[in-house]
Amino acid sequence: MGIFDFFKKKENLSPTISIDGKRISFDDKTKANLQIDLQALTAYEAKNYNKALELYSQLIDQNPTAHQYYQFRGTVYEDMDNDVMAQQDFEKSISIVPQNTTSLYRLAMIYHRKNNLKQAISYLKEAYNILSANDEKLGKELGYKDFMDGSYNNILMVHKRIIAFNLANFLVQTNRVEEGTVILDELIKYCPTYSYPYFVKALVLVENRQIERGLELAKKAEKYGHPQSVALVNQLTSLMTSHFSSGDRYTYMVDNTTFNPFKITCDQRYQNPQNLPNLQATFSNELNNLYQKLGTTNINRQTLVQMSTGYVFNLVESYYNNAGYVPKNSLDQILEQVYNAMQHTGFISVFSSLDDFKYNCYYGFLNR
Repeated sequence: MGIFDFFKKKENLSPTISIDGKRISFDDKTKANLQIDLQALTAYEAKNYNKALELYSQLIDQNPTAHQYYQFRGTVYEDMDNDVMAQQDFEKSISIVPQNTTSLYRLAMIYHRKNNLKQAISYLKEAYNILSANDEKLGKELGYKDFMDGSYNNILMVHKRIIAFNLANFLVQTNRVEEGTVILDELIKYCPTYSYPYFVKALVLVENRQIERGLELAKKAEKYGHPQSVALVNQLTSLMTSHFSSGDRYTYMVDNTTFNPFKITCDQRYQNPQNLPNLQATFSNELNNLYQKLGTTNINRQTLVQMSTGYVFNLVESYYNNAGYVPKNSLDQILEQVYNAMQHTGFISVFSSLDDFKYNCYYGFLNR
């Protein structure tokens, strides 16, 4: 029986009930709190968030040391996109019960939305370690899915696999790939039908040029329903089946894509007969300005990759808007000039080579 069903079937709670053969007694105050909690939960499920806030606030006023009510109210605030109030409630919850893994997880996700992955990782690791100490196997359900009314992540609690995946993902994003990969491997071992760790591990392998192994895991992610896996499988399959040299694999990607919004063309009739002017100095200045806007905090590889490839995206979009298509030879010249310009900016170490940079850009152009 799920916790939602339990509440709904116990609207007229007796002083003593039986759950899984265990007798549990309620005093009048506890019974009254449970009834208010039921009303708050019902309001929350109906997305009547103001009513849910009112009721959880009432419970907190009557039970100021009951950590779960801060957790529940914080989740309501979070769903209302009020991270300021949500953070206060989650912090209060863990100040009362430091081992509240759900509040730790939700705090981590608030810091993720603030682009503070360092703090997000800290909270996730704390939650992960607490759960690991009490769970012999990562994939052990412990009745979570039934208890959570068929969900792995809701107002009552968050399943360990959700916490573990986000921790692994954030570690990978901050270049702590080895640590993240260990957790991904644990997830794959003990949650073999969970698609997300397969997908992220595939991306890690592809970045390290292990295309064949990456494709294998991408197919697993597709099998178990990851929403972005189909595009990744198609791209990796193209790379694996290409008979072109690595220097011309982008021609194959263009010719075999089903989504080409900028109309990148390899047709010789539409190639630019003249080289583009040398704009490396301009690109360097603009990239330096972008880098300066980041400040000195929260600079991680993912942010730099997104900013640099986004810069190229804007250049190519401008070319397309003027010409109606983008010749591949001109695109390659743009990418080469931007990459060379990056060597004189804060983006110097983002990509290991020109080929690495080109692959990230072509993949983005053909998969948006």
